[in-house]
Amino acid sequence: MPPTETGCAALTIHQGPERGRVFALREGEVTIGRSSSATIRLRDGRRLVSGLHARILAEQGRWVLRDESRNGTWTRRGTSRRPRPVGPAPHVLVDGEVIVLTDGIELRFSSSAEPARRVRPPERSGRRLLVALAALVLGATAWLLARLLAP
Repeated sequence: MPPTETGCAALTIHQGPERGRVFALREGEVTIGRSSSATIRLRDGRRLVSGLHARILAEQGRWVLRDESRNGTWTRRGTSRRPRPVGPAPHVLVDGEVIVLTDGIELRFSSSAEPARRVRPPERSGRRLLVALAALVLGATAWLLARLLAP
């Protein structure tokens, strides 16, 4: 389907089991949830994401978020760590805003036509690599000292 007058936009899974996955928003309405009928179907083993959790619609040249869940939907802008509830009124999304569906599942909204280049999930694998490298160096050092100090 061709882009709407709002242009291309995207959601990137910022936190959750499918972190880094990008969904293009090119249709007039997109549904988010666990249900097989959701446009964006999310895996949630804890079943905290509703079957139909939220909708994003193109309205009057803007992307609007509507909460459809009993569990609630929140958003977070900029450097704020405290999410705010969406509430019953439609919420206009801004570039870089994070949509919090549950504790552990977050989506980042991008109004860019090329979200994969502009929106990157937090790098956690770098920490794991650093810890593994430190363990390897410590292990090699202990082995070398044991060989040098052995009679």
